[in-house]
Amino acid sequence: GMARRLGNIGNVYKDQGSYPKALDYYFKALKVYEELGDKKGIAVAMGNVGNIHKEQGNYSKALEYYFTTLKMGEELRDKNRIAIQLSNIGTIYNMQKDYPKALDYYFKALNIDRELGNKKDIALDICNIGTSYNDQGNYSQALDYYFKALKTQEELGDKQGIAATLGNIGSSYSGQKKYAKALDYESQAVKIANEIGAMDFEKEFHRMLYDTYRAMGNTVKALEHYEKYVILKDTVFAQEKQKEIVRKEMNYEFEKKETAAKSEQEKKDAEAGE
Repeated sequence: GMARRLGNIGNVYKDQGSYPKALDYYFKALKVYEELGDKKGIAVAMGNVGNIHKEQGNYSKALEYYFTTLKMGEELRDKNRIAIQLSNIGTIYNMQKDYPKALDYYFKALNIDRELGNKKDIALDICNIGTSYNDQGNYSQALDYYFKALKTQEELGDKQGIAATLGNIGSSYSGQKKYAKALDYESQAVKIANEIGAMDFEKEFHRMLYDTYRAMGNTVKALEHYEKYVILKDTVFAQEKQKEIVRKEMNYEFEKKETAAKSEQEKKDAEAGE
């Protein structure tokens, strides 16, 4: 239970873009899982560490963790874990512009998720495939996949997924120079991100809107969204300062409880030995 909670804290920091703090908690979770010999927990924690390396652009290190976790998933016959890591590996290859490898891993993940009936993950796999085509400049094929993903996300009520896919659709239309459509989808994306408090997403959507308006030659609107992008960047940074204080307090409380539990166990062991 402690390990899961440490991992969950790490997940929150990751979603907020606080990667060093997320990594700190993931390693704490990993240590507890290793002490317990919980292979499934170890695989989850190692996959999370790989995610942080991916976000920080350390792709070779991310792949190292992902392939290790993939092997563990295969040993455990955990198809869900296998699908997750196949998708993660595909994302790294896509970032490295090795598109054939990326698509190979994405489709492998999609096949397993379809077998498992994981609708949310199926939508994510389809969206990833769309992104790979989008990055190759194949915008029409990318849009086909994005709209398929969006339909599933809307059925599930997955607002974060919907926002991300709307932003991706906007990006594809912008790539086609269909700026009016791009603005429509990017504006929807930023609105949803704001509603659900996904500040890191909202920040990126304002950057997208800035790029689209700039491409259209609308400098006034471009500047407006660039200012919002900068404000959100500054807000996230200011929140990090506050979170650092909270993190130190949490670490103190965690260590205090751990010490108390250890002392209590030593007392019981001493009494048992008498």
